[in-house]
Amino acid sequence: MQITHIKLLERQFDDQGRCLAKVRIAGSDGQSIQIDCNVPAHQSGRRGMLNGLISQDIIRQLLRMPEYRNAAPSALEFAMPEQPNRRKIVLPKR
Repeated sequence: MQITHIKLLERQFDDQGRCLAKVRIAGSDGQSIQIDCNVPAHQSGRRGMLNGLISQDIIRQLLRMPEYRNAAPSALEFAMPEQPNRRKIVLPKR
């Protein structure tokens, strides 16, 4: 299975510095699976790194499922894009 899209449904941070996320993944074969992730948030630093940790946890959990043990799933590069940068407004000098 090739993961084509990862949608972040819910994300919370607990007191122990963990990120608890609920995600739905869509595969190239039309499957949709919902997974609960629990990753360390204090190691991430940036949102893109946190997305990477969540993606790794998704792959780890899928590999434990009997149907994906022999055919390891892979996430496409664009499956979970980072949030776009906020628009910057530059005022002209007077």
